[in-house]
Amino acid sequence: MAALGREAYLEWQLAFESIDDSALEAELAARYPWLNMSAAEMVAGWIEEVDIGHAEVTITRAIRGRRQLYERVVEMWNDHFNITSSGLTMAWTRAVDERDVIRANAMGTFRALLGASARSAAMVLYLDNAKNIAAAPNENYAREVMELHTTGVGPYTEQDVREVARCFTGWTNHLANAGEAALTFKFDPALHDDGEKVVLGRVIPAGGGIGDGEAVLDILASHPATARHVSGRVARHFITPAPGESLIDRLAGVFTATGGNIRAMVREALSTRCQTHARPKFKRPFHFAVGVARALEATMPHAGQLRLKLAQAGHMPLKWETPDGYPDRTSYWAGALLWRWRFAASLMYNEMTGVEVDVPRLMFGARNVEQIADRIDSIVFGGTMPMLTRVLLEDYLRANNPSNGVMAEALGLAISSAEYQWF
Repeated sequence: MAALGREAYLEWQLAFESIDDSALEAELAARYPWLNMSAAEMVAGWIEEVDIGHAEVTITRAIRGRRQLYERVVEMWNDHFNITSSGLTMAWTRAVDERDVIRANAMGTFRALLGASARSAAMVLYLDNAKNIAAAPNENYAREVMELHTTGVGPYTEQDVREVARCFTGWTNHLANAGEAALTFKFDPALHDDGEKVVLGRVIPAGGGIGDGEAVLDILASHPATARHVSGRVARHFITPAPGESLIDRLAGVFTATGGNIRAMVREALSTRCQTHARPKFKRPFHFAVGVARALEATMPHAGQLRLKLAQAGHMPLKWETPDGYPDRTSYWAGALLWRWRFAASLMYNEMTGVEVDVPRLMFGARNVEQIADRIDSIVFGGTMPMLTRVLLEDYLRANNPSNGVMAEALGLAISSAEYQWF
């Protein structure tokens, strides 16, 4: 980043397609061959490790991948369009959803992402749209596609929920025993309510078939409330836990002007004019663990140990049960400090099986107190270590012979410090 400069680095990360991560992806595909399989192939092979493997893939990409910004955007949309994987059928379809819906559309347009999500076999199953038929409409997806995915609470009425549910009747999946089509989306006209509907004041004429659902997605994606709701999500993820109205207005303006171009919104959110609104944000356990492993260049044959640690913290990737996604507020995560201290100690004492931190290599021969503190500042804080933290670390190092073990303890103290828990 220092060599490129801030703006050039941002543009490089935004153009993630040009960043070569093929070696890592080939390694992951060899270890987790289901990554590139269809749901039908997973069914045929009865692959049971997809659920835990999916979490390990997410952790590994975050630690070792070069497309850092892209992975953060993927994380944001996985929370926004949250689907938990409970049971093999959900695990198989969720794996396809993450690849073909979230990752494929993460930096595209919001309308394309929304449409891909609506046709996702995993989303259809998770929010019960497979049960949404003309004779007995199910409102679960209809409610969440507005409340969580698009407009947020407010612009719609209960009548709108009922009408949207009618529009999505017949949006279902092929069954698991359907051969190559197993667990893929299908529209069944026999289950669809083809009468006239009115959604948010817009008439959807009778006889539209599958187009009724597409019309709803068009209405929702272009609604001003959606621009603001999605902008709030982007602002909370990249700028501040409590974005003000002016910040949301700015991002919503980009959403509207670009037709919901996600890359343009992320670029604006990370611009210096928007980052002036930035406030400290408490790291969720995933960000803490991944950040530590990445900063300390921890080596591991796979991410199984980190998956288990994150499960203990209640933040294993892709495992939040309800459709609102993992909480992104300090009050929810601030009570887990003991877990963070134990994580730091386990990592620095190499107590996680197969996970190692090479302290002598990280220290580059630093031996006196000042040199060691400088290296810790560079590794952990990027040169921004608070003075009080530095004083405490130097006092600790002076009181002990700065052996490799003591340097490891000092690193552990740095990543356990209050300052390191915040972005």
